[in-house]
Parts: sequence; structure tokens; C-alpha cells
Amino acid sequence: MRCAKPSTIAVFPTPGSPISTGLFFLRRGVAVVPPALPYSLADSPGSNTLILSIAEPFFSETARAALGSDEFSFVEPHAATDSLIREVADAVDREFPSHRLAASFLNSLAALLAAHVARNYVAAGPARAMSTGGLAAHKMRCVRNFIAEHLGETIRVEQLAAEVHLSPFHFARMFKQSTEQSPHLYILLQRIQRAKELLAGTDSPITEVAADVGFRTQGHFTGVFHRYTGFTPKVFRTSAREASSRTH
Repeated sequence: MRCAKPSTIAVFPTPGSPISTGLFFLRRGVAVVPPALPYSLADSPGSNTLILSIAEPFFSETARAALGSDEFSFVEPHAATDSLIREVADAVDREFPSHRLAASFLNSLAALLAAHVARNYVAAGPARAMSTGGLAAHKMRCVRNFIAEHLGETIRVEQLAAEVHLSPFHFARMFKQSTEQSPHLYILLQRIQRAKELLAGTDSPITEVAADVGFRTQGHFTGVFHRYTGFTPKVFRTSAREASSRTH
């Protein structure tokens, strides 16, 4: 852990030792990385990154209490401007040089951090969704598959509702109960995720990537991509390739 007024904070609710494959990039702000997600961190020269790792059993217990459910999953985005996490990181940063990080102090911060992450970056899973009238599991699979197959196109709520034989109104309400995201936000985040994969794994021009994930103009794509990842598509691709070259 490096502490010198961190410019980037990474929070890892982790089930064990870090996994060093995959890509995760963030120059400023807060990154929340789900358990067992393959990752690596790419620092720019002169940057300072503080890593806060939460033990999985402790985090799971806190998340269950905060969400009232035994089943839960992380939701996007995980790159964010989060003032509370930054305050926790600043508190650790202030105390670390003086070696005053007592167990009681760390336990209090861990409880606060775990509860905050659970409430803001985690959604209750199928048990909660079903109890509040969400979509059945097989209908959610149908909707997710349809979205994945049509990311390059305009996807309307009416189309999704028709796939599971519901009215648009009832579909939108039940979808949000199941995912804690509106259909529009879910589709948008899926477009961003697919764009990340294309930028990191292909040489396709950015204009082509934008079209492949359903954006009509490169300018609109760039603005939305930057809003949800903290990077422009060009910078993300460059960072991905630099990180990949270092791991091979």
C-alpha cells in the first residue's frame, strides 16, 4: 500500500490473494472491484494509489445485513467519484505514517466502508427480486440474451417487454425490481462493457466500435464512455495495450 495523498483509491472485497490477470484502469477517483474479478492496476507516472481490501467473509456478512438478502451481486459502474470512500482513504492516509492504525480504528473504518459499498455498489439477487415481484430467472435470461445480441441496434423497452410477454409498463417496473437498474441504464452499461472489450481486444477504429455498440456518433460515444469509465476510448485502449504488454 502506497500512501501520499492518493489520487486513486481501489476497493477490493476479495476472497483471497489478488488475481493479476485482466485489466482495470482509473486515473482519478474511486474504483470498486467485485470479488474474484481478474484485474490489474495501471498507474501513470507520479500517481499514488491506495488499495483497501475487505475480507470476503466480513464483507458478505455486512452486505447481507445491509441488503436484507443472502444473495447479492455487484452492479456497474465501479468507477466513481465517491466522497465517503475518499474520506475513509484520507483517514487511513493521515494515520498510516504515524503508525497509529489501531485495530479498533481499522475495524470501525472497515465496517463503515463495507456497509457503504454494499448499499451503493451491490444489488440484492434473485431471492429479493422474486419477493418484490421482479422478473423470473428464465425471463431475465431471455432479456439479457436479447440485449447482448442487439447491442449494435436501438433497443426499445417495447421490444424487451414483448420478449417476455409483458406490457412495457409492467416490464420496466419488474426489470428494475430485479436489477435495481432501469432497462435504459442496464442497456447503456452493457454497451460500455462491450466497448471496453472491443477497445482492449481489437484494432477496430473507434468510430466502428461506437457503431458496434449502438452509438450513432463517435462524439456521443466518447462522452458517455468517459462519464462511466473515467477515460476517453482512445486513452482506455492505450492503457489496455500498455498493461497487456507488461504482462506478456
